[in-house]
Amino acid sequence: MELRRLHFFILMILILALCAPVRCAQIVMGTLVTSPGNSDSIQLRTESDTLLVQVSKTAKIKRGQVGVNTRSVSLRDLAPGDQVTAWVSRDGVAGSVEALFGVVTGNVKTTKNGKLVLSDGRYVAMSSRVQIVSSDGKLGKINDIKTGMLVKCRVNPVTNQAWTVFAAVPDKKTIVVKPAPKKLAKPVVQKTSAVEKPKVTSVTYSSPSPLKAGDLLTVDIAATPGGKAMFEVDNLISATQMIEVSPGSYRAVVTVPKGKTVTGAPLLAYVMSKGIKSAAVQASRLVTVATEVAKQQVVSAPAPKPVPAPPAPQVTIPVVDQQKAPEPQPVRDKIILMYPADGAKISRALLIKGTAQPDSKVMVTVTFSNGLSGLLKLSGSVASQLVAVGKNGVFTMGPVALEGPLATQSLQFTIKVYYPDQDDHSTVTVNVFGARN
Repeated sequence: MELRRLHFFILMILILALCAPVRCAQIVMGTLVTSPGNSDSIQLRTESDTLLVQVSKTAKIKRGQVGVNTRSVSLRDLAPGDQVTAWVSRDGVAGSVEALFGVVTGNVKTTKNGKLVLSDGRYVAMSSRVQIVSSDGKLGKINDIKTGMLVKCRVNPVTNQAWTVFAAVPDKKTIVVKPAPKKLAKPVVQKTSAVEKPKVTSVTYSSPSPLKAGDLLTVDIAATPGGKAMFEVDNLISATQMIEVSPGSYRAVVTVPKGKTVTGAPLLAYVMSKGIKSAAVQASRLVTVATEVAKQQVVSAPAPKPVPAPPAPQVTIPVVDQQKAPEPQPVRDKIILMYPADGAKISRALLIKGTAQPDSKVMVTVTFSNGLSGLLKLSGSVASQLVAVGKNGVFTMGPVALEGPLATQSLQFTIKVYYPDQDDHSTVTVNVFGARN
């Protein structure tokens, strides 16, 4: 009788072990909230939640400035505000961690609404946990930052928020400010207060990495709606007008010119409204175009060539003169994914293009998986973005660079496009495969 009970107890333990959930490997990205100190875990703030990620004692940890080579560090060297990417295994422990930060330097023009406005027109938003450090190493407050001070801000490269600001007082001659005549002070204040100045609130761009001549550079900014937005890249792309894809959202897609190479060039954007030009705002990431020396290496691994989409039964394409071929006509209320085609092979960047109801919005999500299970399983989310559809019914997202774990050979990417705000989502899904050389 006792032997039967023992066998039954062992059988129940085996059943519970088999039914226990198995977590798979995944990539976790977010902003580091607090300094790890002597802890063996990090606290990350993602778009939807705050996570506590345990880090292995043998984990490979790297940190560095955006655009500069990273170096191996210890966990305690990570700083609040770093943009962290952690590769978490199925047992919930990170075996690889990479932290990046940006640097913005300039002279202070003014402080306004928790932001630093620099003399060249750039601005830096302040995190709620920002630390102000004076030249003597003491901690201060935002109000301690005065006009004319030289500041060096460590920012998160994604949110462009400053988490640490090093402030130094320059030579006294550089901070002398002549007061305006009393008679002119009153009319000047009345004139400027009556006009709402346009402004740019964010500047981002996406491109393949490494960037080279002939690649597409996609620039997106958020600014005062109804204006004329422009962007430029120093010594690479002259002032280029952007299209307002939705109120306050501007976009431009340009081809990197041939014969030009730059390293760490700033990308600036501004907007004009009612004859008034806003201050120029710089993207947190600098632009670098591969040199001619690396040209042969780039040719050996070309950017993905567009693969023609399979014919869809709901679209009829008339035969017309190629020189007068019209833009693709969208089918109302239906989503058509023009590129990439289902089953296509992608090497270095993922560009998504399709048609949908004009002036609507579609949700585009990209996930990845290596198709394996257990300890070897690798899966996660690449992007999730609400994309505006133009008046011609065409929408575009990307290109999204396939780097790091996303460059794994034969990795499967699932692209899902749907209407998030309609009863009939009209969901379209395709699968493509990584073919990194």
